[in-house]
Amino acid sequence: MVASAGWALTADRVAKKPAGLDLPGLPGVIEAEMKAALDRLQWR
Repeated sequence: MVASAGWALTADRVAKKPAGLDLPGLPGVIEAEMKAALDRLQWR
């Protein structure tokens, strides 16, 4: 539940106020996190 909420907040921040985020590094973080994520959190 917490991870899902965190990704929702990150997506909202990227869309509305991306300044200060490491946008080039974000895909790598997402890929690393998804490997260990529960099935319900993984993209299919």
